[in-house]
Amino acid sequence: MKKQLSIKFKITLFYTLSTIFIVATMLLFMVHISGRVVDADVKDKLVLLVEEDVDNIDFDIIDEDDIGEVHEDGDIVFRFDDGQIGSLSVDDAYISAKNGVKMFIFSPSGEILIGQDPDYDFTDIDLVPGKITHVIFNDTSYYAYTRALSLTDKNITVNFTLVGVTQDTGTAFHGTTGSIVKAAFIILPLAILLAGILGYVITRGLFKPFGAIVRTAQTISRGDDLSKRVDIGPGTDELHMLADTYNTMLERLQTSFESEKAFTSDSSHELRTPTAIISAQCEYALSEPRSNEDYVECLEVIDRQSKRMTLVISQLLSFTRLEQGTQKLNFESIDLGSFVDEICCDMEAAGSKDITLTCEKAEGIFVKADITLLSRLIINLISNAYKYGRTGGFIKVNIQRETTDGNAASRYALIQVTDNGIGIAESEINKIFRRFYKGDKSRVQDADGETSTGLGLAFVQKIAEVHGGSVSVISKLGEGSTFTVRLPIE
Repeated sequence: MKKQLSIKFKITLFYTLSTIFIVATMLLFMVHISGRVVDADVKDKLVLLVEEDVDNIDFDIIDEDDIGEVHEDGDIVFRFDDGQIGSLSVDDAYISAKNGVKMFIFSPSGEILIGQDPDYDFTDIDLVPGKITHVIFNDTSYYAYTRALSLTDKNITVNFTLVGVTQDTGTAFHGTTGSIVKAAFIILPLAILLAGILGYVITRGLFKPFGAIVRTAQTISRGDDLSKRVDIGPGTDELHMLADTYNTMLERLQTSFESEKAFTSDSSHELRTPTAIISAQCEYALSEPRSNEDYVECLEVIDRQSKRMTLVISQLLSFTRLEQGTQKLNFESIDLGSFVDEICCDMEAAGSKDITLTCEKAEGIFVKADITLLSRLIINLISNAYKYGRTGGFIKVNIQRETTDGNAASRYALIQVTDNGIGIAESEINKIFRRFYKGDKSRVQDADGETSTGLGLAFVQKIAEVHGGSVSVISKLGEGSTFTVRLPIE
């Protein structure tokens, strides 16, 4: 199987190639722009120097007797076709060579009078006055600027030519442009190397949290310790958000895992007791002949325990379907006050312990709910109130809108079931909604001997959550309890 490149390597490679592209593009742009700027500047300086030298050239008509003196002064002496003798001189300000510009003065016949240089052969070169001409000397490119120069002395006018020559900056390694190119060949490799190193360092730092996540996942996969968490330090960027999300997921998995372990343990324990009782009664009945009364008593115990097992299994299946979302729900609009009032009337008729059940309701409160589930929620709460109520006591059911700062502006309805029964210890209030939790022995079995399965209040909480609501309780041991269900109003 072909080995895949790591993401860190891919990002580093991309970062390096991007840097190469950017630097190379900038280099080409700089060479192009600098070449144009430098080239224009060289041409401007060439023209300027030639024009300045025009004022530094002098011409005189001399006598034959003055030739020796003129030569001694370094001036150029030449004869015209008509026999006249001329002298060409330059003053101290004349620029023969400066800033890469070399000056040449040509006679009317095209002979170089000042500036002779064997490296510059003007033969067959067409020089146009007032123009910059591109010329080649010894395979090297040059610019030549030609200036027509008419000098007059004693009514005699002579047409000279002044030519300034400088090297063409378009050559890649000439002048400033060449310096830029040479510097680039040094800087570019260093920039690539630096980009690669920085890219790797930055990428490694960016992927460090991913390494922590992988190590945490591997640690968890090697065992069953879901308490491990990803620790990448404080921060609010995307990677920290990913780590926080991963930790939240682990917390939910841990909670679910621990809940399932407890659920399995509790349900096994809950079913083991009636199973053991049934087995013991069967062994007792079969161990030796018994009287009819003994057999009847054994069968009654077996029947009672089998019904209990059936009840536990039925509630477990219903609770699991509800918890996993596999139970089909049918939500419809319900007049909450009338609905609860009807349930209270039915339960009051089947009540016991001479407990008084009353219902107070506000009108016009409608909720979207599944009738079966909502019935079960209310019946469970009222049944609990009956089960743990006092003889001659009361149960009050109150349906009202939730108030906010004294105003009934909330979009929630409250179902409150209050009793003056045995109450719940403060240490148990946070536990009573757990599956199979039964609290102290006084709450395990009611006065009629009916044993609780510990699933009733767990159902109430789950049903409230399915409807987008919640359930809470206020209770004091020996004085009674108030359960409050909060449901959104339609």
